[in-house]
Amino acid sequence: MKKQILSVEDIHKIVNKTTPIGHEATNNVDVKEGLTIMLKVTHLFKSEIDRKSIWSQTFERLEEEADNFYDLTGWKGMERGKNKINVEGLLLFHPDIQNLLLQTLYALNGSDYKPNNPIYDLEDIFDKIFTVVPKGKEFDIEIIRLFLLPIYNSTHNSNYQMSEIFPASS
Repeated sequence: MKKQILSVEDIHKIVNKTTPIGHEATNNVDVKEGLTIMLKVTHLFKSEIDRKSIWSQTFERLEEEADNFYDLTGWKGMERGKNKINVEGLLLFHPDIQNLLLQTLYALNGSDYKPNNPIYDLEDIFDKIFTVVPKGKEFDIEIIRLFLLPIYNSTHNSNYQMSEIFPASS
């Protein structure tokens, strides 16, 4: 395969399209292109959250089967409580995933998300959508309407709204 080389001019074109994070300057990306890019990134994060959720559920099932084995055999080799993972923390490292996604989405829009000064409304929406809504078109529409479009509007000082075809769900 022949090597393809990016010229100095190509690199400068790429670099000139970006803005330094922290300067609150937006990237000039069309709303459709911006939402498409953000949605693709969001899918990666959703997959990670779902993977951790499935792993946690599988671990719970295995622990229940081990309990049944211990009850049937009378074996006392392991106490469940000693090795139990905190089920309340269903999504391990969940806050880190949330902060990383928000930082990534804001960076894509040329802005900066400061995890030490969180936007609690966005984090609440994140929790609701990412942990409840399954992958698919419903997830995509909800994530655009409640999460990605507000981020785009806030970083681009715009007021795009979704069509009435997708009204707010209760």
